[in-house]
Amino acid sequence: MSVRRRWWWIRHAPVAAPYRGRINGQLDVPADLGDTVALAGIAWQLPSGALWLTSNLARAADTAAALHPPKRPIVEPSFAEQHFGDWQELSWDDIGSTEAEAFWQDPVENIPPGGESFAAMAARVRAAIRKWDVQADQVNDIIVVAHAGPIRAAASFAQNMPLADALALDIAPLSLTRFNG
Repeated sequence: MSVRRRWWWIRHAPVAAPYRGRINGQLDVPADLGDTVALAGIAWQLPSGALWLTSNLARAADTAAALHPPKRPIVEPSFAEQHFGDWQELSWDDIGSTEAEAFWQDPVENIPPGGESFAAMAARVRAAIRKWDVQADQVNDIIVVAHAGPIRAAASFAQNMPLADALALDIAPLSLTRFNG
């Protein structure tokens, strides 16, 4: 029997100061969990009996814990944010204009120095989605607390959308996005 799967994607809470306005990528920076109203607003929408997953980064794991799942979420490192290499900890203004302009010519395939491309991150997210679709074969709902990049990648797969179009999606902190599988 085939399960009608729903994927619930939650972007972590905003990063705590002084990390705001920086390229955090795979840096393990904390979340600001002070917006308890927004957290409660998300929590009441979530289904019971779901499998909970989170990336390996603290801002996602801490946000998941603040949503009070019935069991501790399973850590899925493939749902980590894109690795921005040497650009992590910088602001976009800190990156040289020539280097930034070259990157934005093809932000899907271009790789920040020492990092990974959006396409590579999207491929690992897609592989993890497929893995969990198989491993959680009798679960109707999967809740993932992750980052904007992986949620954009998941949207591109669910909606059959080019990765370049997915980059334009606004995935705000503490937002909830749902796809049917």
